[in-house]
Amino acid sequence: MILSIFKCLHWMTIEKILYNVYIRRMKYMVPLFLLLSGLSSCSYLPDEDDIASTLKAERADYALYYSGVSQPGKAFLMVPGGLVDPYVYACWIDRLVSADSTIAVVLVKYPSNLAILNIGKVMQVVEKTQDIQRWVIGGHSLGGTVAATVVNDHRNGFDGLILMGSWSREATDLSDWEGSVLSIYGSEDLVASEDEITRNSAYLPEGIQISTPNDISFAPGQTFYYEIDGGNHSGFGCYGPQDGDGEALISSEEQQELMIAMIRSYLDVIW
Repeated sequence: MILSIFKCLHWMTIEKILYNVYIRRMKYMVPLFLLLSGLSSCSYLPDEDDIASTLKAERADYALYYSGVSQPGKAFLMVPGGLVDPYVYACWIDRLVSADSTIAVVLVKYPSNLAILNIGKVMQVVEKTQDIQRWVIGGHSLGGTVAATVVNDHRNGFDGLILMGSWSREATDLSDWEGSVLSIYGSEDLVASEDEITRNSAYLPEGIQISTPNDISFAPGQTFYYEIDGGNHSGFGCYGPQDGDGEALISSEEQQELMIAMIRSYLDVIW
């Protein structure tokens, strides 16, 4: 019954509840424990079960992707969205690392698919992958909010931050951070709308709007905002329609190709 109630809630309602729980130091975690332990059955699952050819290592709390013979020393650490199976992102992660053998992607995995319940896991994964010396962190939806929180707690630990349909918050104000941020969002996204991203832009470094990957330059203390025309919230992964989202005007593959091009350009500039 409780699970059914959660399924009826709009995702942004769940996100706000969980985020408020976190910033109040998890005061209410004990009464919520049994409820949250069953949430994994509500998660959005990958459209396909194919294992990416670039998957090099599978651990209990992360998966490592790269395309070269040897492991790169630079990696993008990806935090999944809330109630989204991490492997919904494998479809474009595989294409990203296949296009550039100099980077790896570390995909973090969480019980119940809720990163907000264990923000400290990111740094635990970083410690377990000590062959990687340079990091950019990012995430989709609530995962992006978690990534911003980690950056705020470890400001010298990451070269950059990538947000996909996400934003930072007042509790994790990064407006004075000397790193750079790439914020990608879809014009048809109703889960993380442009208005909400704009409203929370005060908590990121000073921003400029860009339209092509070539517009990205090395600029510490800068946020680059890129709108994917026709893209929506679920288009950042391969898991089908999401409740409360807008209808995309382009395919998920088209949205992800635009995202990959922007991420590659950003990482080239950062590294």
